[in-house]
Amino acid sequence: MKFIRSERNSVVNSIINFCASDVRIVAMLLSFTFSYWMFYIDPAINLDGILYVGAADHLLRGDIQGAYSLYSWLFYPWLIASVSKLTGLGLESSAHLLTAFFSALLTYTFITLVRDLGGGRTTILIAAFVIVFQSELNETRSSVLRDHGFWAFYLLSILYFVRFCIHPCWRYALAWNLMIIIATLFRIEGVVFLILVPFVFLVYRDWPFLTKIKRFVQVHSLNIVSLIFLFVIAIYKKEQFYIYSGRLLEPLSRLSMFWEELTVGINEKIEIVQIMLLNSLSDEYAFTIVLAIPLIIFFDKIVKTMTPLYVVIFGYSIFKKKNYFVKKGLSVLIWLIILNIIMIFVFILPQFFLQSRFVYPLVLILLLMIPFILTDLYDKWKVSKTTTSRYGWLFYILCILLVINSLEGLVSLPGCSDSYVKDAGIWLQNNIPPDARLYTNNAKIIYYRGNLRERPSGFRQNITEKQLETIPVNQYDYFALWLKHKNYPDPQKILSVFGPIPIQEFRNRKNDVVLIYKRGVNANNSMESVEKECAQ
Repeated sequence: MKFIRSERNSVVNSIINFCASDVRIVAMLLSFTFSYWMFYIDPAINLDGILYVGAADHLLRGDIQGAYSLYSWLFYPWLIASVSKLTGLGLESSAHLLTAFFSALLTYTFITLVRDLGGGRTTILIAAFVIVFQSELNETRSSVLRDHGFWAFYLLSILYFVRFCIHPCWRYALAWNLMIIIATLFRIEGVVFLILVPFVFLVYRDWPFLTKIKRFVQVHSLNIVSLIFLFVIAIYKKEQFYIYSGRLLEPLSRLSMFWEELTVGINEKIEIVQIMLLNSLSDEYAFTIVLAIPLIIFFDKIVKTMTPLYVVIFGYSIFKKKNYFVKKGLSVLIWLIILNIIMIFVFILPQFFLQSRFVYPLVLILLLMIPFILTDLYDKWKVSKTTTSRYGWLFYILCILLVINSLEGLVSLPGCSDSYVKDAGIWLQNNIPPDARLYTNNAKIIYYRGNLRERPSGFRQNITEKQLETIPVNQYDYFALWLKHKNYPDPQKILSVFGPIPIQEFRNRKNDVVLIYKRGVNANNSMESVEKECAQ
């Protein structure tokens, strides 16, 4: 028994020593833990996830056309379907498993990239802290998003590209090319990086022109093979290729929309500002106002996604004008920042709208600087301990702010998520007939009722009092009204349309609610009639 116990202890100690020897393993384990925690506190699927899971369900049934009709970029749904088939897990669980894996891969890659850019042991430890506790990443861990796969392989491609620039060889060239192609299979925007990132070679003065050409061909070798392959398919399977080519032409359509906005749309916006906001004495400022709006949107999303504290720390490094990276690493990152900013404004200008996850590829590049800056501040603090400098107190304050900043994405009040919506959908699946006609204004309710393959169609809209009056009550058997506490209609309006008391209701701590009504059922015998109908 002693031998067995000592053997077990040696195995445990070996695992602990292995994890301690490489902080990336610990960071990945923490990443998986946080993914589970975020799913635990917010288990309801997001609207995009409904599309992906629905398309995956079609693929499992062999219905490619049905999957394509739901979502036209099928790599991520195919991954979900494949994981489900291999593991026996449900589609939604498989999607969350992929999210956890991609988040862990992103964590591992971020820390490795910081090391390859010149980070020492302290910098690597800080890098692990920065990425594991990054608020935007943690806030999206419970969501089923293809962005997680894109972020992971986008950053992995940058890692191999930086390695190629430092030590040019075919291994890194092929790895970069493969990783950015996989990233593109998640989001078509990856094709911009795939084509344009290698142009950074033009600024490398120590590479002769012929060497730059050779390196350019190396990092595009898989692209050349892929283009030939697609060209052959387009010739021999022309009809199928054009049907299932998905979003291959989306970058061109985005550029077209951007150009139209620059040539036509911006003038229309200037006229609207002149008419609605300004007068004849101030209309000369209309162009400045229109130009300022996308800039405000851009900086607002950067600050919120990166967090204000990290923005201030990054600004400090810009002020100091200090290069922390190895040779050639800085030029790659600067070029990536430029490309990302251009792409973001291509998104913003046509609609004056931007989601936080669209700026995250840029934020990831900016965050690479943070561990180096914090290491620099830490080294200055160690020096200040031997003197009477006041810098030490500032460092303690910074540490407190870092802890508060890092907990932002992980701390959430229990009961404030959309789990009540999930509960409502599951209740409907178990308590009303499958062929009952259901009206709802939230696609998650339809999904959890069991309709996996129904397109959400933007369902997640607050119902106004006027909309209540227009609901065709006679065309439905049941009504599941999703109501936010901030936009709750007049109770008398609800009473006049649906009756006094719902047959069931689900709430969260914020008092958001799903009210379930049955047409023609009064308050006294509501549940009895539902139970009888389900029994029949």
